Amino acid sequence: MTINFYLKNKSEATTSIILHLWAKKRVRFAIGETIDPKLWDDLKQYPVRRHESYSFLSRYIDKCRFEAKSYYESRRLDGLGVTQPSFREYMNSKLTQVEANPVSKTINLLEYMDLFINNRKRTSTYSVNTIKTYNKLKGRLEEYQKHSGAPLSFKSIDLDFFYDFSDWMFNIQKYALSTGNRYITYIKVVMRDAVENGYTDNLSFESKRFHIKYQPGDNIFLTEDELLHAYKHKFKPENEHLTKYRDLYLVASFTGLRFSDFSLLTPDHIVSIKNEDYVRKLNQKTRRTTYIPLHSVVKKIIPTIDIHNPPLIQVFNRQIKKAFKLMKFNQPIFIRSSKAGKIIEVKKEKWELITAHTARSNFITNCLISGIPEKPIMDMVGISKADTLKKYQRMTPKESAIIAMNNKFFSAKSKWLLNSI
Repeated sequence: MTINFYLKNKSEATTSIILHLWAKKRVRFAIGETIDPKLWDDLKQYPVRRHESYSFLSRYIDKCRFEAKSYYESRRLDGLGVTQPSFREYMNSKLTQVEANPVSKTINLLEYMDLFINNRKRTSTYSVNTIKTYNKLKGRLEEYQKHSGAPLSFKSIDLDFFYDFSDWMFNIQKYALSTGNRYITYIKVVMRDAVENGYTDNLSFESKRFHIKYQPGDNIFLTEDELLHAYKHKFKPENEHLTKYRDLYLVASFTGLRFSDFSLLTPDHIVSIKNEDYVRKLNQKTRRTTYIPLHSVVKKIIPTIDIHNPPLIQVFNRQIKKAFKLMKFNQPIFIRSSKAGKIIEVKKEKWELITAHTARSNFITNCLISGIPEKPIMDMVGISKADTLKKYQRMTPKESAIIAMNNKFFSAKSKWLLNSI
């Protein structure tokens, strides 16, 4: 059984889309939609993305395909073959309830965000932090709407909105480039969801200009030697409370876990595979289970973690800075940063730049320096895209060259050639 969609007459300005079902014999059904042949992809059997009703028409074709398959299965179970009259009757009965292109649904962007957020709350796919992220976006959009004095409809999300919203973020609110980039990205996610669900057919947000050119600022990482030095440090009695923050930071640096995960590790998360110990953890953000080889430092620290009183991330970041300042991580570092939408260079001491997030960079960069391939690292930290991994790695050109030198390309063959001369 095969199902395909063809155009009735490609020579016409607009032509009907015909569904063909093949199951020992062919039956056909006109799905009730027409299209300009120039806007039809013969290979994918869908409209091209620039079609004004791309989302609706693609979903409708999927619906037709599903119903055609259901027809075939029901006939097969009844011991019957496919016939043109029965197929037409079945498809008409199933598709008469399909709503016409639903872009006329009356709801504005902020109202849709409530629906968007509530739908995600009802599933286990999205973490609490992800829900908070979209609630925060809604708050920023409400502030902007009050500032602009114009309601945010779906149609208003165009390039004029982009430029005005960017001006509000950077010149009035003084947001960093990273913050502005994040909000624009989230707006695109919401808009794509609204298009997919038929609440709008506005695709202006897909313009290449609807994008903030943002290059992440410089960040730091701690080498394995620096981390082991920190582990061996003994705090004075008056600063003993900083030990737990230092230890949590080291756990994060040797596992690559996010704050929401490493702050709740227990010995129960240690599993044995082929006589080797690993940390097995369900990631709160991605809902994916990751496995990380158990580092000896992590093995010693995990039993001391108080999962019943995990620190707030803001408290953790303040205390970890104090800890590393006392450990004299005070090397001067010049970094690029963004302020009010502009890139600036600032001088900092190393301890000032240490946060829960840098621990993830520590793990990824030290793994790369050790020669571990990218794919295992991505699996361990729960990253699915190589571009995302690159945002965390902090290798210098010198460190990259050292790794390359250990490759057989620069060693074995070259030595063989030299010896043969």
